[in-house]
Amino acid sequence: MATNATLSFGVSGPTMDFTTSVVVSEANAGRILNYLTNGTSYSTVTEADGTERQATTEEAAQAFALGILQGLLDQTVNYEKTEAAKAAAEAVAPIAPE
Repeated sequence: MATNATLSFGVSGPTMDFTTSVVVSEANAGRILNYLTNGTSYSTVTEADGTERQATTEEAAQAFALGILQGLLDQTVNYEKTEAAKAAAEAVAPIAPE
């Protein structure tokens, strides 16, 4: 019988506390983790002295999560800039003909 694994994302703070999860098969979870640890830029860790080594599964998953977070932060800033530009444009009074 196939077993399942759960992929989760959560936010926990003073004003928010939730977790959302997706269930995948244990086999697919293993494939995903294998990809992260062997087929991506998350598969290596650069030590303080500049040497590289194979990332552990946990290190690769953490680096992946941080990459997702950085992408969300970048997209949030882009969204806020776009919204601010729209608001600024709408605040400009038109020049009426005299």
